[in-house]
Amino acid sequence: MRTLASAFLCLTSIFGMAQQEKLSLSDAVSLTIDNNPELKKGQALIDAAAARIQQSKSNYYPQLSATGSYTRIDPTGFVPFATSQGVQNLSFIPNDNYNANITLQMNLFDFGRTSTGVKIAENRELISETSLKVTKQDLALKTIQIFYQIHFLQQAILVQQKQLDVLQQTLKQTKELKDNGEATNFEVLTTEVKIASAENKMSDLRTSLATAFIQMGQLTGVQNLKDKELINDWLEINQPDSLRTEHSIDHRSEYQLAKLEEENAALQEKLARKNYNPYLFANIQGGYKNAIQPNINDLKLNYVAVAQLTIPIFSGFKNKYMLQEAKANKEAARFETQDTELNINSEIAQTLENLKNSFDKIERSELQVKQAQRAAEIAREKYKNGLLTNLDLLDFENTLAEAELNQLNVIFAYTLNSFQLKKAMGISLY
Repeated sequence: MRTLASAFLCLTSIFGMAQQEKLSLSDAVSLTIDNNPELKKGQALIDAAAARIQQSKSNYYPQLSATGSYTRIDPTGFVPFATSQGVQNLSFIPNDNYNANITLQMNLFDFGRTSTGVKIAENRELISETSLKVTKQDLALKTIQIFYQIHFLQQAILVQQKQLDVLQQTLKQTKELKDNGEATNFEVLTTEVKIASAENKMSDLRTSLATAFIQMGQLTGVQNLKDKELINDWLEINQPDSLRTEHSIDHRSEYQLAKLEEENAALQEKLARKNYNPYLFANIQGGYKNAIQPNINDLKLNYVAVAQLTIPIFSGFKNKYMLQEAKANKEAARFETQDTELNINSEIAQTLENLKNSFDKIERSELQVKQAQRAAEIAREKYKNGLLTNLDLLDFENTLAEAELNQLNVIFAYTLNSFQLKKAMGISLY
């Protein structure tokens, strides 16, 4: 089976690139995965989700707090009592009140609220991890696309430079013929116009190449990538019908993410139903305080223990509509999963068709280049012998350049479609 490298033999044998520092496709993708801030953000979100799991488990443990207070009351009021010494005023509350205590609160039983909350937090962590996989796959594909775009533009610049060299040589010959009275000013002017047009196209290609290097640097986090040479590791060209296109939709991270969102919606509905259940908790408070008879000014050790069962009766319809919302979100998540599945299957079918189309064009583009090369060679000989006009020669040279650029385009498209198909089938690109 021939390779893309052999398809370019006719070009790379002519346009050998200077040896520079090498950057392979796998290196570029690895740099993106290691350095891209969007992926670092995704990892931070996973860490945050892991912390939320521990937060949701806090209800399994008692809550302990310490409190200290001072209250001044004046007047406090009193009750007169008759005694052997006469009537005395007896106060039940001191003017200065002190209280220092430790409170222990414990959720004894909440009928599944805490356990469901923990499951939701664990599900959110899985969602964050799967979202990171989706982002990695997307950024890896984007890196691959820009990597080959850079290589395409570099090769296109070489093709364009070859055309400029030919045009300059033609202009030189045309001026010599004009000096000998065998060509006109119109032919010279036409050639100069062709050169100006080719130079403008070269400028556009160089600008696109510089932009592509900037985008690659943004993805990989590496500066001065333009000083590196991208390794020409083109894919092997295979008949698309011979490719293994069997796939399981479960391999796609997007589908896994949709299923996790559906599971999360179901858990949210379960939690909404728990709002109708009672819950039981205990509260124990102990410490020192005054205002205890008979010596109300003395600090004494004391404690209070409470067990409380709360039964929801009416919440202003809040629980009803929370459950209604959760049910609707669950249905929406189910439809989202179905839509994701349809989109994935459609993406695979469309990408495979695009790949087949690119493959079919490759053989035709190779033939067009060979024919254009042969026609240009014949045209040059005829022009030297005065059997062809300058304008006709320029047309043949332009046809050759267009054929070579078209060959680059179809192989570039085949390469990108091949990687797009891998992504569509859920094959990791990193």
